Amino acid sequence: MNGLNRWMLLPLAIGLLNLSVATPALTQEKRVRTLTVAGDAQVQIPTTMTGINVGIDIRGKEINKVQEEVARRRSAVIALLRARKVQNLETTDVQLEPINDYRSETQNQIVGYRATNTIRFQVPSARVGSVLGEVVEAGANQISSLTLFSSEDVIEAAQKKVIREAFQNAEQKASAALSAMKATQQEVAEVQILAPRPNVIGRVFNYSSNGLTGRVDALDARTATLDRQQFATVVTGAQIVSATVTLTIRY
Repeated sequence: MNGLNRWMLLPLAIGLLNLSVATPALTQEKRVRTLTVAGDAQVQIPTTMTGINVGIDIRGKEINKVQEEVARRRSAVIALLRARKVQNLETTDVQLEPINDYRSETQNQIVGYRATNTIRFQVPSARVGSVLGEVVEAGANQISSLTLFSSEDVIEAAQKKVIREAFQNAEQKASAALSAMKATQQEVAEVQILAPRPNVIGRVFNYSSNGLTGRVDALDARTATLDRQQFATVVTGAQIVSATVTLTIRY
């Protein structure tokens, strides 16, 4: 290679050397710095709706009479509940089974039959006492459980509220952290929201006016009087609505 060519390649080599030295510094300046914080909030909301399971439990010696009686009562209870415009009315369980006499290990005699129907529905909590009193008068003789929850519009409004409060809580935490770091927030790069649906409140309420022990009469279909005032303390409670908001912030 002659002397002229060597002088022409020298500036190019120097340029490559400068580029290789400057690249790490340029990469360091463009590195993204982020801060991740999580904010929480929760609120209690009153339960406004109640899910109810009522039953019709009949036993007797003759299978036809048992079936007829449980069908009659079921029809009367469902007609009443439809007239009261309850929500989500459905029959959830229908059973017919023999009642056996196990007085000896060698003999097993059918002494009667038992028919049961279970009906489930929802009603505003303020109407629980009156509706259940009428249901019992119509022929239901068992109440197994109550489920308390808030209406959809109340839950939705509460979720919006706690999400806003959780976001504000996360921003306050981020502001405090950045101040301690002597850094300035550039932008919120990512937002994650966790707002699970609140759990319902269960109440076990064992009401039965028809025992299933002792001898089997011709038709055992008793109905006792239900004290409607006893539900005033049962149908109460509050659901907890919560939210967590996680922010990823560039600074």
